[in-house]
This record gives sequence, structure tokens and C-alpha cells, in this order.
Amino acid sequence: MRSISLAFVSILFVFIANSQTVHQWYQDGIVVFQLKQNSSIRIPSKNKVVDFQKIDFIQSLVEKYGIFHVTQLHPNDSDELLRLTYQIEFEQMDKVDELAAELARMDLIEYAEKKELHISFLTPNDLGANSSTVTGVWHLYRMSAQQAWDLSTGSAAVRVAITDDAILTTHVDLTNKIVATYDAPTGGTNANPCGSNNGNHGTHVSGTAGAQTNNGTGVASIGFNVSLMAVKIGNCNGSLTHGYEGINWAANNGANVINMSWGGGGFSTYGQNVCNAAVNAGAILVAAAG
Repeated sequence: MRSISLAFVSILFVFIANSQTVHQWYQDGIVVFQLKQNSSIRIPSKNKVVDFQKIDFIQSLVEKYGIFHVTQLHPNDSDELLRLTYQIEFEQMDKVDELAAELARMDLIEYAEKKELHISFLTPNDLGANSSTVTGVWHLYRMSAQQAWDLSTGSAAVRVAITDDAILTTHVDLTNKIVATYDAPTGGTNANPCGSNNGNHGTHVSGTAGAQTNNGTGVASIGFNVSLMAVKIGNCNGSLTHGYEGINWAANNGANVINMSWGGGGFSTYGQNVCNAAVNAGAILVAAAG
């Protein structure tokens, strides 16, 4: 499976679905920071929520920036850097760079930065026209999937996590393949569409990676017999706000491959730490080419 996992990559065109007020590629009103590993200060949380009124260095910034919520992003993670990572939500979103800079100057903080916003990649509505059998699986022919299946049709023991806007878990070609679900924005288990987040992209990508194959309906998938983990990273407005939380959950819950058919123009130390931890946990990360 490792040799064909890269086939999940979608070489597609980027489109901007949800522009931001201050910075295009970063979420409004959010700063992420990490405490230094050798810092004597630790910030406790309950159900990820920090009582920031009791944290002096944060309390000193509340009025200036309109801070109203602080969370510990990964309090129980095995990776120490992620355990020390926090998120601040604040009202004065136009001061995001100023807040990040002020935090970064503090001796106890390793870094402070804006939080990335990710977007999906365009899903064409006419895939069938490009297929030699008009079935909408032109990519399988491009990859010589039939020849690959002669070597291996995969295994249900291989768990492929699809991190995407949302996934229609009741889809006839997916329902028997999904072994785990997660809703990263809420921390729940409902990975299905909501609001204006129709999940069309995530459902399509899930089918490409692991739709039930040789069942006389729908489409065939490159993964054939692999199991799927449906990881919703989009909120009900359609914004992909929780990509890294989705990757982290998948890595910590047994994903062998984590698919990310999304991206953006930003970069963050937090995101790099999440990806490093996932690789260290044994997952293969597959990113969209854009």
C-alpha cells in the first residue's frame, strides 16, 4: 500500500472559499503559542479550556487585545511540544501580529504565531467525460490501477484517514468502509456535513482513496480493501479551521496513512510540530499538490 499511497494526491486548482479579514491564509482573531520546555510555568486546563484569569501574563493582555478564550490544544498528547501548545482567541483581530510579537518576546514562550486557514481544492463535476468507460474514474486509468491491483488489493488492516471538509458517512460506497469518525471542530464523532459545509469534497476524496470496490455500484477506489477514518476538519460555515487537530487525532488513533487534499499559503511552527509528531507515530502523510 505504501507504494500506491501517493495516488491519493489530487493535483487540482486552488480556489479561495473563505477569505479572511486581516490575512488571507490565517484565521482571524487567533494566535497560537508554545511554552518553552524548560519553563517553570505550566498552564493547566480542564477539558482543554484554560482559566486565563489566573494566568498573569495572559491577564495582562486581556484588555488590550480583547482576549476572551484560551485553550490548551493537545493536553494529553504524547508529544511534549504539542502538550505545551495553546490557542488564544481575541476580539482585536487587526492586532494579531502585534499580539503574536508581544507574546514571542516573553522569556517563557518558544514561539507565538498566527493560526493557518486551509482550503479545499476544486472537485470537477464532469469526471465521467474523461474516463474511457464514462464512469468518472479517469484517475485509475492514469495510474494503471488495474496493474497495481494485480500485485495487491490492499488490506482492511490499513487505516487511511481522510481529513477533509466533511464526509457523508452514510454514502452507499463508503458506509461499509469507515471504521472511525471524528469531528475536529467540536471534538465529537459526527463527521457528516452541516450547514453550508456540504462535504462534497471530503466524500469525493474518500471515494477516491477507499470506496467499496468490486461491489457493482458507485466507483472503484485505488485503496480497494483499505479501511477509512472519516475526519471532519471543516466547520459548519465551510471553513477548514481544524486541519492540524484532525491530523493529530488521526495519528493518535491508529491511522497508517493520513490524506490531506487541502492546503494554503501559510506556514506555522505549530503545523510542522503536528506533522512531525504524526510521522513519529508511524503515519504516512499525503499532501495535495495544489
